[in-house]
Amino acid sequence: YAKGGALVRREAEGPDVTVLHYEVDAQIGGKLAQLGARLIDSTARKIAGEFFASFGEVVGKTVSAGA
Repeated sequence: YAKGGALVRREAEGPDVTVLHYEVDAQIGGKLAQLGARLIDSTARKIAGEFFASFGEVVGKTVSAGA
C-alpha cells in the first residue's frame, strides 16, 4: 500500500513577499516498502523541490510582468 498527503501554508512577509511552507507525509508498506522505501522518499523530495522551483519561477514572472 501507499498513501500520503501534503500541507502547504503561506505566510506574508511584507507587502510584496509571501513564503510557502510545506510538509509532506508518505506511508508505504508491503513489498513496495521492502524494495524501495528510500528511493521513494528521495524521489518524492526531488519532485516537491522541482514543483516549488517551477512554481516560484511562474509566480515571479507574473509579478515582474505586472510591475
